[in-house]
Amino acid sequence: MFFELMAAVTSPTPDESRNRVRFDAAYEQFPLMAELALDVIDDVAERRNLDITLARGAFFEVLYTGFASIFDMDQVFPKIKVALDINYQIGLESILTDLILGMRAMNIEISEYIDDDMDILISNINNSKIPAENTFIWTSMPMSLEFEQLRRRMNIVKADKFEKTCGIKLRYEVR
Repeated sequence: MFFELMAAVTSPTPDESRNRVRFDAAYEQFPLMAELALDVIDDVAERRNLDITLARGAFFEVLYTGFASIFDMDQVFPKIKVALDINYQIGLESILTDLILGMRAMNIEISEYIDDDMDILISNINNSKIPAENTFIWTSMPMSLEFEQLRRRMNIVKADKFEKTCGIKLRYEVR
């Protein structure tokens, strides 16, 4: 399969449906996998004297999806520590735990305790000691927009922690 993939990358053909690549969405979910895919495509395109924009449009999704599917996020990204402090609502806390842990693009650790190394707080009461951008006050099941805001904030935290830990600056801003 590797040889077929390399043959395809070395001879891209225009395909309008494949040229509509959303790099911002890719970077939001799996920034390192997007970097790897672009690096491979750029390297092969340069060696074969191909148009880089055409090669990226034709083959980014294939490589990006492949990298994202085989890498273990626990090994790639630093942990995002989430404090889940929902008082007297065991069912809501359980559902939120399942939803958050189901985010494949993240390396998440959930705790019941609010401590100094926590990244995100989800609670049903406001805690003024926690930065507002990292606090989510949910007294009931969050609406899809609220959950999307959490996911976006976690992606920012993930990218920031990755850049600080690994010393690698990502090409595109996740913000």
